[in-house]
Amino acid sequence: MGKAFEIDRSFVLTVLTVAGMLLAILALWPLQGAAAAYFSLAGLLLVYLAGGLPAAWRAAATLWEERILDIDLLMVVAAVAAAAVGAPFEGAVLLTLFSISTTLEERALGRARRAIEALMELRPETALRKAPDESVSEVPAADLQVDDVVVLRPGARVPADGVIVSGRGSLDEAHITGESMPVAKQPGAPVFEATVNLDGVLEMAVTKTIEESTVARMIALVTEAQAAKAPSERFSAWFGQRYTVAVMVGAVLAFAAFYWLGRDWEEALYRSATLLVAASPCAIVISVPAAILSALSAAARGGVLFKGGAALETLAAVDTFAFDKTGTLTTGRASITKV
Repeated sequence: MGKAFEIDRSFVLTVLTVAGMLLAILALWPLQGAAAAYFSLAGLLLVYLAGGLPAAWRAAATLWEERILDIDLLMVVAAVAAAAVGAPFEGAVLLTLFSISTTLEERALGRARRAIEALMELRPETALRKAPDESVSEVPAADLQVDDVVVLRPGARVPADGVIVSGRGSLDEAHITGESMPVAKQPGAPVFEATVNLDGVLEMAVTKTIEESTVARMIALVTEAQAAKAPSERFSAWFGQRYTVAVMVGAVLAFAAFYWLGRDWEEALYRSATLLVAASPCAIVISVPAAILSALSAAARGGVLFKGGAALETLAAVDTFAFDKTGTLTTGRASITKV
């Protein structure tokens, strides 16, 4: 809930930022006079508040916690400098572009979180544990221990990895193994957490705790894959930190140089602010996440799911593919072809 709220908040702030930018543009044409001034002021204030304050907060947090001058800080300083020298419209453009790029990046992160949440939802919350005296009680699945005996009724999800000790039936393992057809189970057969008992009453002995189960390993693998950044993303982050420091130092040196050459401090400030605005890395900030997100979305619409940007970029060097037998090259659904 909290993560979804964060993503929704970022989206709303970006919408407000874009709306403010449109108001400021509307003030340039076709409005005239006092109406244009009011629209311009309202739009620019909205952009600086909705687009600038969140970026300033992130920049301050990064500087305080990690002692890093990042691109957030450079964009905010450039926008404020533009406003200080009488060019707030240019600063608003920077903040708008930066807000859009941030939302695109958070959408990609949101997709990763949703993938993990989908795996978590496969897990049943409770299980029917059979005691040594043959009594059956409902307990939280997280409380199951190795060697506990669990009763699986038709339609129940398997609460932990284990082995069948009594009964015969079939399980739907599509979510875990990709096998589209029901898998027959008899005493001695292994079962996996989150698979579904289709028929028959089965009893299973737990062989792994919930922390060591198949689903737990899947969640760990997905988390690691989603956390892995693509080479272009790593380079963008590496370059961005150094670029920020270089531009900030350059702006300070420019101010000092112009002031030393006899220009008044206002002109020196204007020229250093011009350097900040001109050197703002909009293209660097927007291009990498936008390109990766666009590619991942296009692939998903075509039925191809990538673990993340790193896997996507690795594809360029792949010359051999291996496919499993079901659900990848086929639909994974059986149908009657002849009677």
